[in-house]
Amino acid sequence: MFLQSSISLLDSISPYFSVKSTKYGGRGCFANYDLTEGTIIHQCLLPLSSSIRRSFKKEVCEYCFSYFYGKTLKYKLMSLYFCSQSCLNSFQEMDIDNIYLQSLFNVENLFVKGLKRQQSNQREDEDKEEEMIRQLKQSENIELFIDEKWKQMEIECDLLLSKLKTKERINLIPSINENEYLDIKYIIGILFQMYKQDFCLANNNILSFELDLFEHLQLNDVAKVCAYPFLLYSYLKIYKFLKLSTISQLECYVNTSMIRSIIAKNLTNAFGIRSLDEPDGNKEFFGYALYPSASFFNHSCQPNVIHIRIGSKKVFQLSRNVEKDEELVISYTPFENIELEKRKQEIKEWFFDCICQRCINKE
Repeated sequence: MFLQSSISLLDSISPYFSVKSTKYGGRGCFANYDLTEGTIIHQCLLPLSSSIRRSFKKEVCEYCFSYFYGKTLKYKLMSLYFCSQSCLNSFQEMDIDNIYLQSLFNVENLFVKGLKRQQSNQREDEDKEEEMIRQLKQSENIELFIDEKWKQMEIECDLLLSKLKTKERINLIPSINENEYLDIKYIIGILFQMYKQDFCLANNNILSFELDLFEHLQLNDVAKVCAYPFLLYSYLKIYKFLKLSTISQLECYVNTSMIRSIIAKNLTNAFGIRSLDEPDGNKEFFGYALYPSASFFNHSCQPNVIHIRIGSKKVFQLSRNVEKDEELVISYTPFENIELEKRKQEIKEWFFDCICQRCINKE
C-alpha cells in the first residue's frame, strides 16, 4: 500500500514527466511524450522551507529572496527583514499565531546570547569535536558509531529535560556557529509545516503536497559525515539546541529520528539561493531553499532543463527539444561551463560522479 501511494504521489508532480528508476541507480524524471524547447515542465510556487545566511539577513528579503546589494531592507518583523509590505504580509498570512515568527526570533536571540559565551567555551567545544572525529575515524563500523552518538545525545537531552525547569535550560543550550544557525532555521521551517499539516484545517495544499513528497527524499547524512567528520558533532549540537529551545507547539516533532531525517534530506536536495544577473558571473550565495517536488531531477553537465528563480518561485523550462522517455536533467551547480576537473570538484558535494556524455568524453 505504501509503495502504491508513493508511486501515485510521484506521478502527480507534473503531467509532463514521470519519476522512474534510472539505469544507473536511483530515480529520475522522464518525459511522458515528445516535448518542445521552451516548455515549462514544472513550477514550485513556494519552498517548503528556506534559510537565509545571517550575514545577508538585512539585505535579502525573507519571503521573496530579493537582494538589495548592501542596503538594509525597510520592512522589519522582529528579527526578519522584508523588501515590501506585501512580502511581510505574505509571511504573516503563512504563519499561524506567530509560531513560525517566534521560533525564528528565538533562534536569533539564542544565537546572539551564545556569542557571548562562545569565547569562554570555545576550547572545550573544539576538544570535544576533535575527540569525536578521532573516535569516528577509528570506528570499524561508522554507521553504527553515528547511530550510537545520536542515541547518546537523545538520552542526554531527555535526562536534562527531566531535571530542569524551562527557565533553567537556557544556560545549557549550546552556542552555535553561522552554519548551524542556517541549518536550524531550515529545520524550524520544516517542523512548522508539519505542525500546519497536523493542526491547521485550512492548510496550504501546495506546501502540504510538498511535505508529503519530503517523506520520499533520499537520506545522505552518513555519506556527508564520512566526507566531513566534523559535521557529526555539529548535527548533535543542532539537535541539543532544538531539544532545549523549541517552543511548545513544535516540541512534539523534536526527536532524534525526525531531526536527523530533516538534516539528511536537506544535504543533497536543497537548492542554493543566489543573487541574480551578476555582471561578472560571480553570484552571491544567500542560503538555501527546499522544493521537494523538484528534488527528483538528476544532474548533467549537458542539461536539457534550466531552472530559474523568480522571487521564491522555481520554474523548470526545457532548453531544447526532448523525446518521449528521455531523462530530464538539470545542472546542480551554476558552473557547468567550467573545465572538467573543476566540474568534478564542484559535483563532489552530491556524492556521485557525473556520467553525462560531456564528462565521458572528458570535455
